Amino acid sequence: MKRGTRYSDDEIFALIIANRGYGLDRMVSKIYDEEMSRARRSKRYADTLQLLMDYKEYSGEDLDSVIQDPSMIEMVTRQEWNEATNNAPVPSGVGFSTSRVSKLEIKVGHGSNARGIPLPPVKFNWSEVVPLEDRVE
Repeated sequence: MKRGTRYSDDEIFALIIANRGYGLDRMVSKIYDEEMSRARRSKRYADTLQLLMDYKEYSGEDLDSVIQDPSMIEMVTRQEWNEATNNAPVPSGVGFSTSRVSKLEIKVGHGSNARGIPLPPVKFNWSEVVPLEDRVE
């Protein structure tokens, strides 16, 4: 992908509507092929956020609340998390430590059947938008 290449405003709006609850930082990271840890600090993230604020002021529709919709987060068990994310680390703050093994874990196994891990939408829907790397110039 050429440096500086961007999606049109209409394409951004279509991606947001197609990916309710995906998260703006995750979406920017996905569509511009950036590292998640750098997405929020990127110019593309700031530009997209500004676009959403301008759109809300113009139309009254809050697309930021669509892409950040917490109702799309599903609470899952550790096993379901591992299956959905291909064994990605569990998010910090959900009560699962990987730094030590307690006596209880040795007796009953690692993890829990409690549904305490928030799983945001995993699959990204491109709708009818063609990814930048697949476009022919």
